[in-house]
Amino acid sequence: ITYHRPKDGPGDILWEDNQGNNGQITYIPNYHRQMYYPSWIKEDSYTLTGTLLKHRTIQNPETGFWSNEPFGEGYVDNMPAKKNANGKYELLFDKDGNKFDINNAVDSNWEHVNLGYINFIKIYTAVNIEAGWLGENSTEVFDAQDLNPEYSL
Repeated sequence: ITYHRPKDGPGDILWEDNQGNNGQITYIPNYHRQMYYPSWIKEDSYTLTGTLLKHRTIQNPETGFWSNEPFGEGYVDNMPAKKNANGKYELLFDKDGNKFDINNAVDSNWEHVNLGYINFIKIYTAVNIEAGWLGENSTEVFDAQDLNPEYSL
C-alpha cells in the first residue's frame, strides 16, 4: 500500500494498493489534530509491503461503538477486553494477551521455517479499514517481552 502526503498540512491521506484499490485515511481533527503522515518520512509518498488481513472491525448497532474482533495467536494489538466492576471495558494486560511462538514462523511463501532465534520483529497495521467516527485502525504497542529468556542469546 502506498500513502501520499497531504498537500496542505494535516488532512486526508490518499492511498492505493497493488490490487487496484484506493481510498483515503480520513483526517478527523476532533480526535487527532496532528499530521497523520509520518513526519520522519521526507518523501511525498511511501510504500509498505506485507500481508493484508481481512479486517474484523464491527460496529455495535445498538451502542454505535466500534470494536476489533481478535485474530489468532501471533498478532499484536489483539488484546481481549473484559468488563470491569463499573461495566466499562478494559484491556487484559497479561502474558496471555498477544504472544506468538517462534515455532509457527513462516517465510513470505507461507512455508514453515525453523528459526533458532529472532533478531528483529516488524510490527505494522495489517488491516486497512476505517471505523466511522473512530477513524482508521492502527496498531498500538505498549510493551514487548521475551517470554522464554532462558533461550535468549
